[in-house]
Amino acid sequence: TERTLGYELTLDTPKGKRVALVQKGIYRNHQNKPVGIIGIARDITERKKDEEKIRRSEHHFRALIERSADVVTLVAADGTILYISPSAREFCGFSTEELVGTNAFFWVHPEDTPTAQKGFRTLYENAGSPLIGEFRYLCKSGEWKWLEATATNRLDDPSVRAIVVNTRDITERKKSEQELRRFEAIVESSLDGIFSIDLEGQITSWNPAASKIFGASGEEMLGRDFKTLFPEKTARSVYAKMLRGKGIENCE
Repeated sequence: TERTLGYELTLDTPKGKRVALVQKGIYRNHQNKPVGIIGIARDITERKKDEEKIRRSEHHFRALIERSADVVTLVAADGTILYISPSAREFCGFSTEELVGTNAFFWVHPEDTPTAQKGFRTLYENAGSPLIGEFRYLCKSGEWKWLEATATNRLDDPSVRAIVVNTRDITERKKSEQELRRFEAIVESSLDGIFSIDLEGQITSWNPAASKIFGASGEEMLGRDFKTLFPEKTARSVYAKMLRGKGIENCE
């Protein structure tokens, strides 16, 4: 065929097994006639060892990334998603094939997009410490979920050439925070005096209505023993019942 052939050989040598890259081709004379075969061999044993180390490392880190609950995304300088870990499907319902090649900001909630883009520009212009932010992300079901993202600029790293973004689902945490704020608003606006105490009997919260009723601000009362608010006998009785898990009703 007169084609040049290339292949690898494993050789038994006095120094142990070695790997050689062999290339063979036609050897021609001054009249350009084939007169034989010329062979060139190069020892690539160390290169093969390095390739095996890289392969194992890649397999190791890929296993860690693909089994992680966090979503790992590689984003180009223009915002294009270059890679996203398979855990994205569990979070948002989209497959990696549906997300790779799209613009990352397309999936961010319109209200959160300006902040996310500003952070991205800051990270792009000032490689250094990671940036942490929160935003809502579109799911295949049409639902918006909350993400906490940690982004690092690795554009100058030849082996990465991307901004690495690690994200985790904080939707339930955000719901809990909203619920907490709702109850805080109810307590703060209540006309009833509401306060809480710990197991030692110290006051840990004190709403504005309590300040009006008792004539003392929250700053004055936080950390004080609640029993100072009541007659000693009443305070001991109330405290003992509460420690036994019993409710106190209509205590005058």
